[in-house]
This record gives sequence, structure tokens and C-alpha cells, in this order.
Amino acid sequence: MILGSVFFFFIVSSSWTAVWYVPDNYTTIQDAIDAASNGDRIVVRPGTYLEGIDFLGKGITVQSESGPEVTTIDRNHGESVVLFSSGEGPDSVLDGFTLTRGGGTYVQYSQWFVGEGYVGGGIYCWASSPTIVNNIITENVAGKG
Repeated sequence: MILGSVFFFFIVSSSWTAVWYVPDNYTTIQDAIDAASNGDRIVVRPGTYLEGIDFLGKGITVQSESGPEVTTIDRNHGESVVLFSSGEGPDSVLDGFTLTRGGGTYVQYSQWFVGEGYVGGGIYCWASSPTIVNNIITENVAGKG
């Protein structure tokens, strides 16, 4: 009887995580993030992805398969390339991308930005503490306007 209880506890307490591939399972990185659950991993194949991404407060890993030299997220002069603004913590991981051509996120009268304007061209991080490693952040802009 004790062995059955231990086995039942193991099954109930195990957590299952998924690994999703872009573009194999999802066409865009954001589609994969939207579908992901905490603990999931999104692996992005080499290429240039014309989009911006928002982690949506999820504790997930978004990583390139082959590194920042061959995997780019290009915002095409839109807003910030990557958003962390929903209380993400260290279990929200961005690893191995070139982040380029972001134009920033519009803010008004924040605690650290007096006035209004665009901030965080490559990465906008507000009230969050994600893990950001092995990325190249280049050719982004932000400022008053």
C-alpha cells in the first residue's frame, strides 16, 4: 500500500513541459509564446523573424537553435523588439538572438522617465527581472517624440 501511495504522489507531482519549434510548430515566435505554458521551451530555427515579441508574464525559455549570428528578430522600425512588462522573473529566458530595428515603447510620466517618449528600442523591461543571455542588440532607437 505504501508503494502505491508513493507512485501516485510521483505521478501527481511531476510537471510536464513542452518544447515548441519555430517555424515547425508555429509560424511566428509570438504564436509559440501565446500557446506556451510556464516551464515550456521555444526553440527558434535560424532565420530572420519580422516581428516583436511579448513574454506575457510567462516563465518560459525562448532560445535560438544556432545563436545570434544566424537568428534575428527584426521589428522593422516598429515598437520594442522584445517586451518584458508583465512581471516576468528569472524563469523568463531570452537566449541567443540578434534584436534589431526596434523603435521603442511609448511611455508617459513613469518613475524613471520624466515626460513622454519611446524607451527600450531593443528590449523594454518594466517591473520585471528576466534572464537575458547571449544576445546581440543592435540598430535600435528610442527617445522623445
